[in-house]
Amino acid sequence: MFNVDNVRTAKILGSAISDAQVVKGMVITRGAEGTIKKVLKAKVACYADGITTAKTDAKGTVYIEKAAELEGYAKTEEDAMEAKIKEIADAGVTLVVVGGTVHEMAMHFLERYKIMIVKTPSKFELRRVCQAVKAEPLVRIAAPTPEQTGYVDECIVEEIGSTQCTIFKQVKEDSAIATIVLR
Repeated sequence: MFNVDNVRTAKILGSAISDAQVVKGMVITRGAEGTIKKVLKAKVACYADGITTAKTDAKGTVYIEKAAELEGYAKTEEDAMEAKIKEIADAGVTLVVVGGTVHEMAMHFLERYKIMIVKTPSKFELRRVCQAVKAEPLVRIAAPTPEQTGYVDECIVEEIGSTQCTIFKQVKEDSAIATIVLR
C-alpha cells in the first residue's frame, strides 16, 4: 500500500522546475553541525533530545575555595561527557541525529571521535529521518544497541542554490522515504 507520508518535498529557491530531482532517502534543508560534512556507509544513532550536560534535580550551592577545586569540578563533567561520546563511538556510530541542542563540550568530543552530527528541531522531521535510515529514536544519551541503530549509504551536506542541505541517500538498500527536491 502506498503511503503519501513516505514522499517528502524539499523546496529550494534559485532554479527552474526542470532541475527538480528525486532522492531515494531524506533531504533536510539545513547543514550539519561541526566540521564533518560527509560520511559513507554510516551507522546512525538518533536521539529525540539534544546532547547536553547532566542537570541536577535540585538547586544547590557549590563552594569552591581554590583554583584546583574548580578545575576538578569541570574535569568530572568533561570526563562524564567524553565517556558518553566514546561509548557511542565504540558502538560503531559515525552519524548522530539529534532533536535538540548540542552542548559545546559534546560537539568537541563528537568531532574528536569523527562523528558527524545533524540537528533537526522538528520532531516530525526527526521521525522521518529515523524512518528513512531505519533507526529508533532514543531518549537517553547512551550507546545504541544494534537493533536501535540505523544505516545510511551516504550522508552529505551539499549546497543547492544557496541553501545548505543534508542528504541521507540510500543507494543499495530500499529507503522507506523518498524526497522530491523542487527548484
